[in-house]
Amino acid sequence: MVPYKFSYHNHTDFSDGKATPEEMASEAFRRRYTHFAITDHLYVPTQNQTLQPAQFENYLSAIRSIRAGFSGEMKVLAGIEADFFKNAPRRTRLEEIRGKLDIVLGSVHILENEGGSMSVDEAADGGVAFLRGVKALYGGDIWAALDDYFDCYLQMIASVKPDIAAHPDLIRIQNHDGSLFDESSPRYIKKIEAVAEELAKADIATEINGGGNDRYKNSVYYPSDRFLNILREYGVAVTVGLDAHDLSGVEGYFYTSVMKLKAAGFTEAAYFEGGQRKSVAISEIMKAGVIK
Repeated sequence: MVPYKFSYHNHTDFSDGKATPEEMASEAFRRRYTHFAITDHLYVPTQNQTLQPAQFENYLSAIRSIRAGFSGEMKVLAGIEADFFKNAPRRTRLEEIRGKLDIVLGSVHILENEGGSMSVDEAADGGVAFLRGVKALYGGDIWAALDDYFDCYLQMIASVKPDIAAHPDLIRIQNHDGSLFDESSPRYIKKIEAVAEELAKADIATEINGGGNDRYKNSVYYPSDRFLNILREYGVAVTVGLDAHDLSGVEGYFYTSVMKLKAAGFTEAAYFEGGQRKSVAISEIMKAGVIK
């Protein structure tokens, strides 16, 4: 099946999504997706709205049933988004279930130290909780928080070894107006270059993700345009992940995402099929009529 429209990062009501797997996949098919992965959040005991262990087999069964229903029309993948935590005893049971999955995403949402824990992507309150966390964990030093986030991301790449490293600069959602930190500073650029280098060495893809637009309406894409250019320079493969949590998110920002890849100098986008990462020319996506 020729991959003309795809997303490998989508959530359902098995974790923090608002629609069933059937509803999400049906909406993807209605919107002409050729490849669609369901990647709910892997269970974490201390986090709400993650996939409960007792529900895992039901989750797989639901996705397999959906896949059979769309056979020959849309590829439906069973996946998981595995969060990384520095505190090793709290790491999740990915190794036990990985062989049953078609695709694994790796991510960092939570930072933690002796001062407590904090979410890096909770922005619905305008960043109040985030800044409170920075004060509690890092004495108010935003750069210390940034250093820790990117260090955790590097550790995630090495330990989770995902098929897709999700939203690599997620913490930017807190900086949508540029007031918290300077993304053009050498210190920041050095951090994102380190991530690009590690992804290239490990031959792990990342994604362009418009989830900040969909959930918080603040025009944030991950990675940033600058980061996309760096990823291209390092030869990192990039796919599209909508990070959809409801039916409206399924349309997401696929069109804009592919055009951002093109603007950054990419000629191909990565996709996944049959347990392998492959690539499709952006010109072929455009020729198919998905983008004109």
